[in-house]
Amino acid sequence: MVQQKSHKTAFRSPRCQALSDYWWNLRAETPDDVPTRAMIDPGQIKPLLPYLVIHDLATPGKSVLRLVGTAIAARFGVDPTGRNYLDFVSSERQAEAYHHLYSTATHPCGMRVINHARYQSGKWTIAEAVGFPLRHHNTGGPLMLFLDDLVEEENYDLDQRRRPVELFHIPERDYLDVGFGVPNPPDQADDDRSTSQHES
Repeated sequence: MVQQKSHKTAFRSPRCQALSDYWWNLRAETPDDVPTRAMIDPGQIKPLLPYLVIHDLATPGKSVLRLVGTAIAARFGVDPTGRNYLDFVSSERQAEAYHHLYSTATHPCGMRVINHARYQSGKWTIAEAVGFPLRHHNTGGPLMLFLDDLVEEENYDLDQRRRPVELFHIPERDYLDVGFGVPNPPDQADDDRSTSQHES
């Protein structure tokens, strides 16, 4: 059953809420489509820039990272700008990760996730991410703009026997209706929950 929510999704991160508000303001300027990347004014969202990621999905089977904020790069210990996001995803998750990104960018709709990650250092984090579709202003190619923000303090697992190379788990995922509906239920993984956002 599709779970319905109001436009004011209860984000845990104030930064996620701020990006949502900003994107909806852009959406009001494009009533029949989604905003383009060129419409984004970095000066209006300067505090959010370190937490932003832009996925370019124009090349089939790839999600090229066109922008990675400094806070994201610092958390992961590398700046992956220009690389294929799927290179950083475990092989068993690549198809699912690409599916969700491509579905949201091309449907189009938004997506909110809570993600748990653990790193080689033993650090583990809990973050909230929200993404909204964009179009490339020249080609019309699909993009996804995400804000990824920690919602709990970083912790460290000092038991080396339990330290995997990488662990990434998404216990919560919501598709957000931005005016075009959400992907059909058969296209959603079992752990997904569809929600509805409508501009007030």
